[in-house]
Amino acid sequence: MYFQYIHIQTRDDIAVTSASGSSATLTTVGGTFNLSSGDYFIVSGFTGTAANNGVKVATGTPTGTSVDYDDALGQTQVNESVGDTVTVKEQPFDTASAIVVDDNGGTDISGQVTQQNITFDFNYDGNVQGGRTASTDAPVVVVAQGLNDSEWVFAEFTITEATGLSFPVNAPDELTYSNP
Repeated sequence: MYFQYIHIQTRDDIAVTSASGSSATLTTVGGTFNLSSGDYFIVSGFTGTAANNGVKVATGTPTGTSVDYDDALGQTQVNESVGDTVTVKEQPFDTASAIVVDDNGGTDISGQVTQQNITFDFNYDGNVQGGRTASTDAPVVVVAQGLNDSEWVFAEFTITEATGLSFPVNAPDELTYSNP
């Protein structure tokens, strides 16, 4: 089980500045980036240049309101002013910064599925992995990979303060063609 992201913000005061090749700076006036050098983040919502969206890697020392970055695919970045509604997801699932969710005892929620129901506990009021805010809902992704008869699958859920949550993960049958 992974966090979908650690922090998310959607704002209309985010801009791309100091663009040079695949490097640039992401700035905000009213928000705060909670990133460290080497952290991955996903940007979406820029309408002027598609390459300004996508997976980025923080470089240098982020200041809170700005973060220098490299585009993970090496796409050329272009300066873009504020105005678009831009979303930034920090340390998202499906990047090298993805964080495995810990249970209440601090152990990764992972392992082999050997029965129909797998139980776990989560410290809703105390889990601050990767700098996440305690006592907030945690969007997560459960990943399952079948060995023989099912496909790789992931399912998105949200851990809330409620107890007894159920996260069904149903993998379709493997569709590999076998020619007798």
